[in-house]
Amino acid sequence: MTLHFDPDRLASLSDHHVGALREAFVRAGFDDACIAAAEQVGPRTFDVLRRPLVLRALSRQDTDASAFAALFAYGGAVPRERLQASLGADTLAALQDAALLDGDATITSRVRVMPFRGVWIASTEFDAGADAVMGPGITTDELAHTLAYDGVASLADIGCGAGTLALLAAKAGVPEVVGVDIDPRAIAFAHFNARLNQLRCSWAVGDLTAPLQGRRFDAIVSQPAYVAQPGDVENVTFLHGGRRGDELAARLLAQAPGLLAPGGRLWALFDTPEPTLAGVVAWVERAFAGAPLQACALALPGNGADVQSMAYATLRDDSLGERYRAELVRYRDHFERMGIARVRHVLLHARVDPSVRSLLALELGALTAFDAAGIGRLLDAASAAALSDDALLARVVRPHPACCIVHEQSLAPSGVDRFTLHFEHGAGSDRELSEVAVLLLTALRDHEPLAAAIAAHAEAAGVDDDQVTAPALAFVREGLRSGMFVLEGPG
Repeated sequence: MTLHFDPDRLASLSDHHVGALREAFVRAGFDDACIAAAEQVGPRTFDVLRRPLVLRALSRQDTDASAFAALFAYGGAVPRERLQASLGADTLAALQDAALLDGDATITSRVRVMPFRGVWIASTEFDAGADAVMGPGITTDELAHTLAYDGVASLADIGCGAGTLALLAAKAGVPEVVGVDIDPRAIAFAHFNARLNQLRCSWAVGDLTAPLQGRRFDAIVSQPAYVAQPGDVENVTFLHGGRRGDELAARLLAQAPGLLAPGGRLWALFDTPEPTLAGVVAWVERAFAGAPLQACALALPGNGADVQSMAYATLRDDSLGERYRAELVRYRDHFERMGIARVRHVLLHARVDPSVRSLLALELGALTAFDAAGIGRLLDAASAAALSDDALLARVVRPHPACCIVHEQSLAPSGVDRFTLHFEHGAGSDRELSEVAVLLLTALRDHEPLAAAIAAHAEAAGVDDDQVTAPALAFVREGLRSGMFVLEGPG
């Protein structure tokens, strides 16, 4: 694709031709399923390496959907006759007049258009250097999977790029949606994408929350740039988040709470080079600076320095030539100077609650087991850990529904049996249990409220309630704060 596309040309397309493009996408079935099928070709490898095989597979399908995927999603060239049949001569000519499409006998696209969760998002290719505008990617899908808009009447997408998350909120029925980005090029794409999807949002150019001062929102969502920037590498707005990579995310977390309405929610996804979960917790707490929030931080292992360096170097030179080699060394040297061996991928959900300030942090292998409802249960459980003894004893506390107890029975004469609390589908962090803890977990499963479960536990252990209540409450509070337990019933 041609790198330097003027996004102001998007506004030159008439509503008629934008509508015709949308209708052609619908007729063709150019949708999430189409892209999902293409993504099965050479999965889990760099796009620059797998793209020729994807285009080969699409060319063999010979459908309008495969032609649109090749053209708009994978940078391929498509015969004019094919596009004229699917778009119509008039719309094809209009797209060429607006410089979205190039070519004569074969046509290429100067913009990237991806179907994403029921909308189409136009952006640039990721290798467009300083001119790049962020469209949806794998991490965008990770964040979107965890969002729900119940009770949200107003939402701000901070660092909106091409408008993906803002448009998803508008499509879900949020009445007031605003997207903000520091890059005017991104806002030009966001305007176009709202037209393409027939959705209503407002857009503003500015640094993080600056254009929104004095306003309050029910939700703020953000996927800030989070890649560490070497001093001798050109800044790319959608990519670089500071010398460490997490400086921009820290600024976001410091500013966002001031824009949230009572009970408002903050959703963010970013990387940090903090090497431990305790480091992630300390980093988040510093960024929030005492804001009255309940927060849940889910931390996953990210890429190591070598893989990061290769990935970001390919964005500057996908021919893997001399520029790629020079950029690769610049990134790797920078990571070494900064002491960054690996990053952590962090999904953060937080909500305003002046009565309880807490931060639950879990180290996970994947986010697939977590959606908005599941993260809400974690936040509710962590909040309950601060209740008085009497209030907590009156609540129904259960083991997390994804938990199971694994019993390893030793066959050695002097061996010791082991019990492990295992979270299915990666829904939590596994931990070893004592036999006493296993008995308490079983009692919590079978009895309610908590007071009755502790009484049943004492009876099974053959001791008085008074002997186990205090340690049981301490264990339950720790389990509520670590995702081991959830609450049932009204508060």
